[in-house]
Amino acid sequence: MSWSRQAICTLALLGKLPVLGWSSWNAYQHDISEAKIFGAAQAMNDTGLKAAGYTYVNIDDSWAMNKRVKGHIVPDRTRFPDGIDGLAKKIHDLKMKIGIYSDAGTAMCGGDPGSLDHEKTDAGDWASWEIDYLKYDNCHSAGRSGRDRYSRMRDALASQTRPILLNICIWGKENVVTWGNDIGISWRVTDDIRPRWSGSNNGRDKYSIMYILNTNSKLMDHVNFWGHNDADSLEIGNVFNGWSLSPAEERSHFALWAAMKSPLIIGTDISRLKSERLDLLKNKYLLAFNQDDVFGAPAKPYKREDGRPWKTTSDDVHPVDYWSGESKDGFLVLMLNTLDKTVKKTAKWSEIPGLGGKSYKVTDVWTGKDLGCLDEYTADVESHDTAAILVSKETCVSRSLVFI
Repeated sequence: MSWSRQAICTLALLGKLPVLGWSSWNAYQHDISEAKIFGAAQAMNDTGLKAAGYTYVNIDDSWAMNKRVKGHIVPDRTRFPDGIDGLAKKIHDLKMKIGIYSDAGTAMCGGDPGSLDHEKTDAGDWASWEIDYLKYDNCHSAGRSGRDRYSRMRDALASQTRPILLNICIWGKENVVTWGNDIGISWRVTDDIRPRWSGSNNGRDKYSIMYILNTNSKLMDHVNFWGHNDADSLEIGNVFNGWSLSPAEERSHFALWAAMKSPLIIGTDISRLKSERLDLLKNKYLLAFNQDDVFGAPAKPYKREDGRPWKTTSDDVHPVDYWSGESKDGFLVLMLNTLDKTVKKTAKWSEIPGLGGKSYKVTDVWTGKDLGCLDEYTADVESHDTAAILVSKETCVSRSLVFI
């Protein structure tokens, strides 16, 4: 029996909300193994990440042999002695899900066989291995249309007897936001991420946090239930080519990715994460907003501190800095400081869509502290940090306070 993509996902309510999980790529790149993948699953279970909602354990590039065998992509048994199906069983025994990687081209990005023109065979193999999720990359495309290549895999997956979610890793090419949701449950909007805050004032860095934020800020109308812009993996705790993020930058990175309702895919060696970073990844207010099952729309920009029109201004170093979004718990409000100094920022309810000039109960998202009933909220925000608050929908009796 085969199922349509919509029917099979609706049956299990899979794909309605952004995926939460872990991927091997930013942690290990090509140096992966069954031990490392299963170790990540165990670490997610042991550290409370699984309990917080992170349930997908995704294998990235370099799991396969470099040639097909009798028409099939086969696992590298040196790296994966139990096979992918054996690993899948162990991960499922932990009540978690497993993802696989392939490419909508003649080869994967690392050179192993791709799935272009082998979609039915590969989808059938993954279903037999009980795979739950596919990250489908965009290397070696043979000059063929992305929409066509990804549609072929969508149809192959839909013909299987188990649901396999499809992530379209097309790096924002071919205006994917206009057709991605016809094919997959999420679609990459930029190139691969790196743990770098931004480029210089005289140039861009398309792998940086600020570049990706600026790009995605223009695409929020394409996000809702069943379809999400993928801003790429979380770089919490990573170092790459000497680059890393400060604690303030990691807070901003996580808060904004959660608010934009990007899939939240941890991209680091979990066993090396300190408690502060684990606590950040488990922030209950940000995860609740990202996983809200009543309001599907993400937070969206509503203002720039510098007065430039946020809808038409594109700045890869200083992207739009005021964001808000409605959830069943209230309105999430973020105030990002892109400058290299501490600045005072104020959230005025009258400027926030859906609120208006009244008084509301406010909670600090970082500390969980009840800030009381406020007419507005002011904070001194450190360089590259983000003030994050949850504003209740219920009005209250005001008391005039400024928090510094």
